Amino acid sequence: AIKLDEYPQAFNIEKGVLRVNQDQINLEGITAKYMESDLTLNGQFSNVTGYILDKAQPLKGQLKINSNLLKVVDFLSYTTDENLNIEQNQSTPGVLLIPENLNIQILPQILKTDYMGSVINNLVADIKIQQGKAQLKNTSFDIAGAKANLNASYAPTSTSSADFDISITAKDFDIQKVYNEVPIFKELISMAQYAKGIASLDYQLKGILNDSMSPLYPSLKGGGEIRIKNAQLMNFKLMNAVSKSTQRDSLTNPKVKDVVIKTKISNNIITLEKTKLKIFGFRPKFEGQVSFDGDLNLKARLGLPPFGIFGIPFHISGNSENPIIKLKRAKNV
Repeated sequence: AIKLDEYPQAFNIEKGVLRVNQDQINLEGITAKYMESDLTLNGQFSNVTGYILDKAQPLKGQLKINSNLLKVVDFLSYTTDENLNIEQNQSTPGVLLIPENLNIQILPQILKTDYMGSVINNLVADIKIQQGKAQLKNTSFDIAGAKANLNASYAPTSTSSADFDISITAKDFDIQKVYNEVPIFKELISMAQYAKGIASLDYQLKGILNDSMSPLYPSLKGGGEIRIKNAQLMNFKLMNAVSKSTQRDSLTNPKVKDVVIKTKISNNIITLEKTKLKIFGFRPKFEGQVSFDGDLNLKARLGLPPFGIFGIPFHISGNSENPIIKLKRAKNV
């Protein structure tokens, strides 16, 4: 067993070959268990002597990791509250720590990753570890049936927080499946609970992770777009309220396709750029702000058939559970 200061438990080495040649170490088929996670390691490291004698000198090398199951929670730092009775064995969770004195490339291939309850399959990545930070490039994985690609950076700032910056794309995924299985998607795109169909995502986001490796929503900044290929909005209170206020029954539970929704996020507010829909000859447009709490401040226009030249402008306030529609004077736009 090997115990590292950054992790609460020891790594149990089961088998493999460790070759030492002067200042180099080669790992060949090292299989290990860490709590519930399994690892197979192959790689080589240099500057071993300098790293051991002088912690300021980085350990250099490349490490290939294969795993059938990796649980991120296993690798989080845990700090015991000194004010608690030791017999209580209570501790507070922390973020994934990265040693400062590493300069290595990690190439993981992981069949199943459990990220705080979200299941990620077939993860392949190129990770550069340097100066206590991680850069992820050319990362691909499957989540909730969606194929995703991302580039990201991660830097712990303490045992209980970390900065992150991520750029992610996902194509042709089932909206309901992703909504139900990916917590951050549910929080950032709450209206997805009413949509059944297929969409794609291209988004950039940065912020701070808390001691449970979940984003602190007030810290989030970013933007991007969601493309709805084909979907139906079922029991969407906002559209149903618009339907009732404008006396257009065809706007209730509408089907939509080829819709591009562009948003920006900052200070707990999601800003929606002008979004156009086509529903049975009607051409609704929306733009404005939605808070993470669901409060609405949207201006909108319902373009009337046949071409949307004439329309009904209106304002939407209240919240997503109880939208308030205030019609304005109709005008040409």
